[in-house]
Amino acid sequence: MGRHTARVAAVAALGAFFVSCSSTDKPAPSSKDAAVYEMKFQGTWTKANHPTDYPEGSSLNPNAAHFSGIIGAPHKASYSIFKEGGQATPGLMALSHKGSKSPLDEEIKAAAAAGNAGEIFDTGVFLDVTSPKTVKFEVSDKFPLVSFVAMIAPSPDWFVGLSNVDLKDGGKWVDSKTMEAQAWDSGTYEGTTYMAEEKPTTPHKPTAPSEAPPFVVGGKRPPIATVTFTRQK
Repeated sequence: MGRHTARVAAVAALGAFFVSCSSTDKPAPSSKDAAVYEMKFQGTWTKANHPTDYPEGSSLNPNAAHFSGIIGAPHKASYSIFKEGGQATPGLMALSHKGSKSPLDEEIKAAAAAGNAGEIFDTGVFLDVTSPKTVKFEVSDKFPLVSFVAMIAPSPDWFVGLSNVDLKDGGKWVDSKTMEAQAWDSGTYEGTTYMAEEKPTTPHKPTAPSEAPPFVVGGKRPPIATVTFTRQK
């Protein structure tokens, strides 16, 4: 299934995504060393901020700007969903190319079964890239870091995300932390434009911040989103 078709399917299934997204309240922390956080993802990927070749269109146009649903998890330092200079897993390749959470969700579940990650969190699709979404998750001394990704669509293999976010400062869980999230290239497909011809990269390149023209403005790389983590419990 090509990435364009996959995005159409994602739009068609939007209602199911909204029902299943992790917007419900998390219970109290499961242990004394744990903390529950709400993550707010505020997209800043707009024509004003990223004018080159910006994919305009209605919210139901699969070739218009949108993000796939977020998927992430808390984890140990020994595990990462992605890292700069690393090779994309099959799950990250599928997420960045098609917007599919599978098999990345199975990779995270396998890490959890091995004792390296906690519970997955996710959201529905962002048809309006400037409409914020929130999701809650638990971190603990066992799983002190958090990472997440979402496809930048349409694109060859671009995604937005944060890796190995540490929510402790001085050994204590912070009340709030705000970060900027950049565009990344998973290194699995060729192309420097949103609607580039579908051509796999052989061999795959290391995952790296995207240097494609849409994401470099005046020699700088404006963020794709602002992400705020706020402690709840």
